[in-house]
Amino acid sequence: MTFHVPGRSDIVTAQTTMPLTVAMHDQIPEVTSHTRLARQSMTMIAGDRQFSEKVGTVDPNFCRLFRLPLVSGNPRTVLSRPDVSLFPNVSRANISAMPVPLARS
Repeated sequence: MTFHVPGRSDIVTAQTTMPLTVAMHDQIPEVTSHTRLARQSMTMIAGDRQFSEKVGTVDPNFCRLFRLPLVSGNPRTVLSRPDVSLFPNVSRANISAMPVPLARS
């Protein structure tokens, strides 16, 4: 995708619009599964601490398509609830007060 910003150089990215994977799945028989990943900033809360963190938000089936080494949980259902997070080791400094991560990278 290319963003054309007046007065600036074009911004070229390797992304698509969110509905594209659904449309591909619905219209192309060879596409048997799909998932989406979006990066955004969120406020994280650990005890009495708050901090902003850039996170990836994914569809519930993400762990079925990308096999992550889970510490606990079933890959088919681990992301089925909206209050569940997977924390890679890179964020461990910021979340030291949180419970044990569900996944490690």
